[in-house]
Amino acid sequence: MILCLKFPTGSSPRHPAGFTLIELLTVIVIIGILVSILLPVASRVRSSARRTACASNMRQVGMALVAYTMENRDTLPGPLYSGMEANYQTDGSRDHKLGSYLWSYLGLHKLPGTVDRRAAIYCCPAWSKSKGASQKFWGIRHSGVKTGGATTKDPFGLAPNGTPIRWGEIETPSQERVLWDLDQLNWGDTSVPEKPIHGEVRNVLWFDWHVKAVKVAEW
Repeated sequence: MILCLKFPTGSSPRHPAGFTLIELLTVIVIIGILVSILLPVASRVRSSARRTACASNMRQVGMALVAYTMENRDTLPGPLYSGMEANYQTDGSRDHKLGSYLWSYLGLHKLPGTVDRRAAIYCCPAWSKSKGASQKFWGIRHSGVKTGGATTKDPFGLAPNGTPIRWGEIETPSQERVLWDLDQLNWGDTSVPEKPIHGEVRNVLWFDWHVKAVKVAEW
């Protein structure tokens, strides 16, 4: 019997070659283009989510105001300072802060003694992410609201000696602002953001308790 043996030769098939340098550079360029497109989109999505969360916080504060007025013969809380702080107290002194009037309606914890604590519900999430954010997050309405004819009144009464009014006295609640986002264009204080934190709009809570963004150009 004759055996035929095959020995390897230098002409055996070669392994497939890897990516060429040009192909790798092309992939890198494509990835760079995709990143440049997606990053602004992701940033806009985050900004939109924070504006929505800010509006949600305002809406919950509005519902707490409804509950407060119902338990206090239709009277709004006050007297209050003109800027809403994120802190609250529960010792009964109220310290002219809206948060100290509303904490129990928002399910916040009772604090010992005169302890002062910050609550996320009183904050704008976009602001708390910005550089140099201070305690005040929203402005509180103290200019006169129409209460019939040419009469206007300060709804919450300016601290320390003002007197809050009854909600039912407000002539057109859907057209009167309660709270709004603060910035240096509408507050004039360097402790707040230099520009509107939500870009071209500011969130506003109205006295019929709805929240609607208002364009800065229409302020």
